Parts: sequence; structure tokens; C-alpha cells
Amino acid sequence: MRSHDKKDYFRADERAVVKYRKTSKSIKLHGHDYSEIMYVVKGSGIHTIADREYRFTDGSLFFVPSGVGHMISFDSETEYYDILVTDDVVEDMDDILAKRDMSEKTMPEIVSNCTSGAYSKMCEICAMAYNEYDGGFFGNTEILLAQIRIIYVFLLRYMGTLEINRSSSGKRTALPQILDYINIHYKEPIKMYEIAQMYHYSPNYFSKLFKRSFGMSFYEYIHKKRIAAAKEYLKICDNSVEEICRAVGYSNNNEFYRIFKQYMGMTPSEYRNEKKQNRNKSDLTFSNDMNG
Repeated sequence: MRSHDKKDYFRADERAVVKYRKTSKSIKLHGHDYSEIMYVVKGSGIHTIADREYRFTDGSLFFVPSGVGHMISFDSETEYYDILVTDDVVEDMDDILAKRDMSEKTMPEIVSNCTSGAYSKMCEICAMAYNEYDGGFFGNTEILLAQIRIIYVFLLRYMGTLEINRSSSGKRTALPQILDYINIHYKEPIKMYEIAQMYHYSPNYFSKLFKRSFGMSFYEYIHKKRIAAAKEYLKICDNSVEEICRAVGYSNNNEFYRIFKQYMGMTPSEYRNEKKQNRNKSDLTFSNDMNG
């Protein structure tokens, strides 16, 4: 995934950039260290953000946070405003987010579709933002940031009105691939941010997506896989606890002991001894039954 750097798009001390674009050429998968707002004036296509596809048309509005991969394909020549903002500008708008009651929000991107009544207003606001950015007037930065704040309100007002595209057979669904990868490599040193990067997610988004999909955190899933493997080793082989610790992916004995006890309520040695005693009792019972 290509990464776009802020220094290539922002002039010194700039906090926002506004461009008016007209294109039919697809935009390949990429991410960036700034956030992006896209407002479609005229046209249609598919905007893929992380693992979801959204079919857009006139009036569609997108907010893509920094670090989240996305790509766009156009059905025909499309006109849209492209507004780039630094992370501190987004942070300054957190109070709007709180008023919208985003406690249940799990997706970092925001997708909207303006009503027919709001369409002309948004076109006017975006045009004003573009003129302020391009005009170099006195106080243009303050006016531009105020207009971006209004655009952000519209994003939240109509949030969720743009449906996920469910008809495309090319929709990227990476989660099954990720789970397969983890199930094969969980005994190796494995980091969440490396897996996220491998599949073109931001670490923050990937963490939320994984927990929402599987009901547990990424590292909780890893620990459960490793502890399950450790239990089998403890039951069937005579390797030392330290050797088993390394075999299931832990490099630190104390961490292994702590996590094993957290999940099993006993130490690895206690677990081994308990299973050995149970096995001996079972063998004795079987022997008595045979002799009887």
C-alpha cells in the first residue's frame, strides 16, 4: 500500500488543503498521515475504505482518518472536492463528535449522503472553502477552518445514510485470510501492527475490527491459541515448562506463567501434575476392569 506524506501536500504551517478534482482515473490503494474529506459534486463510483465498499453518487460525503487505507474507482468522469486536514484539526472537532453520541461507533471512517435539500448547501460551502484556500485573503485560514467544521457537522448529521455496497463480487474481505495467517503463525513472534500493515489497515482500525468480528482482542486470541497448544504439550510430552514456553511462542517465562495461570487458574506444572494424576487413575481403573 502506498503511503502519502503530509509534507508532499501541505505547505509550511498549513492545517488544511482544499482541491477541486475532475477525473475518471481510478485511485489505487493508499494511506496517509493526515485525514481526508471527499465531497462528490457530480459522478459515481465505488469508494473502498479499509474492508468496506461504498457506492457513491452526487452528494456523497466521506471522512477517511489518517492511517486508514482506501481506494476509489469511478464509473465516469467525476467532480469532487478533496479536503485534507491535519490530525490536530480533527482533534479540535472532537466536541462535535461527542454531541453526536458516538459511543456506539466502531468504524473510524464516516460516510454520508446529503439529502436533496442539503446538496446545494454543501456545494456552496465547499466552493467557499476552496475559494478561501486559493484566494489568499486576510483571515482565510480562520474562515477555512470554520467552513471545514460546518462540513464535519454535515458528515455527522447524515452519517450512515450511505449503504455498504453488497453487490460487488470484488469486495475485499481480508478477515478470513488474517485468521488463517494467525492460526499458522501464532507460535512465532507476532505483532498486531505488523498484521494490520500487511493487510492495509491502520492498527487502531484493525484492533476495533478484530474485536468486533471475533468477540475478543487480537492479543487475547493469540494467548488463547498459545495456551491451548501449551496444554497439549503438557499432557503428552516430558519437555520442561521453559521449553514448552518457547515452543508456543513466548520468549519470557514469567509472562507465560502469568498468562497460563490467568486462563487456567493454575501454573503449568500444576496442570501437568493434575493431568498426570488423572491419567494414572484412569489407567488403574482400566487395569482393574480388565482383571475383574
